[in-house]
Amino acid sequence: MTITGSLQIDALPNQRDFQMHSHTWYEVFCFLEGDAYFMVEGTRYELNPGDIFVIRPGEAHHIIFRSPAAYYRTVIAFHPPAFLPGTLRESLLQPFCDRAAGQYNRYAFSQFSQTDIRFLIDKITDAETDEQRLCFLLPLLSEFRTAFFKLRQTDDTESRHAVSAILDYINRHLADSLTVAGLCKRFYISKTHINRQFKSITGATVLEYITVKRLFLSRELLARGEPPGVVALQCGYRDYTTFFRAYKKHFGTSPRQARVTAQNPPAIHENNQNA
Repeated sequence: MTITGSLQIDALPNQRDFQMHSHTWYEVFCFLEGDAYFMVEGTRYELNPGDIFVIRPGEAHHIIFRSPAAYYRTVIAFHPPAFLPGTLRESLLQPFCDRAAGQYNRYAFSQFSQTDIRFLIDKITDAETDEQRLCFLLPLLSEFRTAFFKLRQTDDTESRHAVSAILDYINRHLADSLTVAGLCKRFYISKTHINRQFKSITGATVLEYITVKRLFLSRELLARGEPPGVVALQCGYRDYTTFFRAYKKHFGTSPRQARVTAQNPPAIHENNQNA
C-alpha cells in the first residue's frame, strides 16, 4: 500500500470493533457523522462533523461512541512517496511529526482558507490509481502544513494569555494550597499542556515557579521580623520542616538565621563606605 482513500460507514457501530490501536502508516481521518469522541495518546477530542485528524505512525488512537448512531468517516492512509527529496518529505510531514504525541491532531474545515480541503479529500477517495491520488495528496499535505503553523502560532498566543492568568492566580494565592492538578481543574487545561507551556514561557515548571515565589516572599516576611513558623504558613507551607529544608537549600541559610541577620545587619566600616 502506498496511498489509499475510502469512505467508511457503520450504520450500527459496535465499540468492540474500535479498540485503541496504532499503525505503521500516516493517516488523515475526516469525521463526517456520528455520536462519539476521539482519543489520541490520552488527549480527548470532541468531534464535530468536518473535523479532520492527522495521525502519525505509532500514535495510539481510538474512537469512543456515546450512542450507536450511524458513524461516517473518510480515511486516507499513505506512506511518504520514496521519490520525494528528503527535505520536501520532512517539510510536508511536519503536521504529523513536528509536535508532541496527542497534540495538534485536529483541524476544522474553516482553517483551510485557500483551498477547498474537502475537494482534495474527495478526489483522493475517488481516484483509481496511486498516481492520481498522489496528485491530490501533495497539495493536501501542503494545506495541512500551512494550517499547522497558523494553529501553533494561535495556540502559542492563547497559551501565553492562559499562562499569564495562571501566574497572576499563583501570585495572589501563595498562602493557599497550590497543585498542578488544582490549577488544571480551575483553568480547564491538561497537565501535559500546562507543564509544556509553562516551561516554554517561564523557563520553569509550575511547581518550581511556585516554590521560588514562595521562598522569595518568605525572605521578605522574615526581613520584616515575622516569626519563621508564621512565615511558613503565610507562604503555603503547612509543614515547617519542608519549609526549612526548601529555604536552606535555596538561600544557604536557615529561616531563623535569615530573620536574625535582617534585624541585625552587619555594621558598615567607615573605610568601606566608598568602596
